[in-house]
Amino acid sequence: MRLISSSKRGFSLAEVLVATTLLTVGVFATAATASLLARLIAQGTGTTRAAAAAASQLDQIRTGACAASPGADTAPGGYVRSWSVAGSATARVVTVEVTTDDGRARHTHIFVAAMPCAGPS
Repeated sequence: MRLISSSKRGFSLAEVLVATTLLTVGVFATAATASLLARLIAQGTGTTRAAAAAASQLDQIRTGACAASPGADTAPGGYVRSWSVAGSATARVVTVEVTTDDGRARHTHIFVAAMPCAGPS
C-alpha cells in the first residue's frame, strides 16, 4: 500500500507574484540609476574639458598678464571661451568663461585666477 504525502512542495501563486513584483521594481530602479549615472559622467566629462580649455587660455594670458586684453575664441572641441582682465599695476584678475553645449542645454563654466605683474627689473 502507498502512502499519500499531505505536504505540498513549491511556492504558492501569491509568493510568485510578490517575488516577481519585487524583482521588477529592482530591475527598473537599477535601469534608472544607470541612466542617471551615465548623464552625470557625461556632465563631469564636459566640465573637465571646459576646465582644460580655461587652463589653456590662462596659461597663454599668464605670460603677458599685465599686457593682456579681453577677448574670445572657439577652443578645440567647440567650446566658446571669453576672458576679461582687470586689476592694478601690480596684479591682474583674469576671468575665463567657457560655454559648452551638450545637445540638451548650454552650460557656462567660470574660472577666475589672480596673476601678479612683474615689475621692471
